[in-house]
Amino acid sequence: MQQGKSHLTMQIHADSAISLQATAQAGHLALTVSDNGPGIATDQREKVLERFVRLAPDRSTAGNGLGLSLVKAVADLHGAELQLENNQPGLRVTLLFKLEIVV
Repeated sequence: MQQGKSHLTMQIHADSAISLQATAQAGHLALTVSDNGPGIATDQREKVLERFVRLAPDRSTAGNGLGLSLVKAVADLHGAELQLENNQPGLRVTLLFKLEIVV
């Protein structure tokens, strides 16, 4: 696999942006999704990986609390490391896959 980087940025609403990035480096592939939303506090990051957990105190925000728990399930299924980080502003989610070279 060649080392390199692919990057795509989408604007969903006038004041929000989502960035997708794939980076191949020696021994791993990193898939990163980042946004410029409110982010997730450091002390809440493990909690949001549970099913049906919503941090929004009101019910006016769409969703049912499954998004990041599904990402965690995919990461676990494929042996990937899941990282949640501050994007300043927003959240950065990275799936880090170890690449095995079969000869």
